[in-house]
Amino acid sequence: MHPPVIHAAFPWPIYTALLERDLSKDEIAFAYEQGQKNERNVGGLISRNRRVLDHRRMKDLRAMIDDNIDLYIKRIIAPRDPIRIYITQSWFNLLRLGMHHHQHTHANSILSGVVYFKTQPGDTINFYRHDHRHMFMIPSIAGNEFNSDVVQVGVEDNEIVIFPSSLTHGVDPVAIDRERGRMSLSFNTFISGNVGDEASSSGLVIG
Repeated sequence: MHPPVIHAAFPWPIYTALLERDLSKDEIAFAYEQGQKNERNVGGLISRNRRVLDHRRMKDLRAMIDDNIDLYIKRIIAPRDPIRIYITQSWFNLLRLGMHHHQHTHANSILSGVVYFKTQPGDTINFYRHDHRHMFMIPSIAGNEFNSDVVQVGVEDNEIVIFPSSLTHGVDPVAIDRERGRMSLSFNTFISGNVGDEASSSGLVIG
């Protein structure tokens, strides 16, 4: 018997990369300044400022994020016609011991992303299956990309993760009481340009 080939149909892309440089002392200081001006959300703390990347102290970091979004567009979306995906809202997340990010998606956004300022040992962002392809629950001896309900992606300081905004994600409770807590920056995006196709009556110009 020849060995079988198993294909993955329509997988979800999760883009990860280290930033081209470490976050600066001023960028980290700004994050914790904004993180202290917070409010509670489900499981953790979120900055009241929802446009943190508009601040002049975030100008260089925003440019690095834009570069990674452009690379995502080129390598994953590979559009025929020019499009732009641009940052809309952005905010800081602060998690202290026992806090977490609940399972959620991001509405009114194309791609969402996270930049990690301060992580904990073994830190991850979790992505959850949100379809109903499993008619039965069958316990497995080992998880793989076809039978798992959760995919954990390891993250570290100075790393960026970008993913479709409709992909359910979350973070486990912080287990180690690190000084100043776990800090990350999240952002949403939207699209402008020519999408669809005139010949198939789906043409649309946005922006």
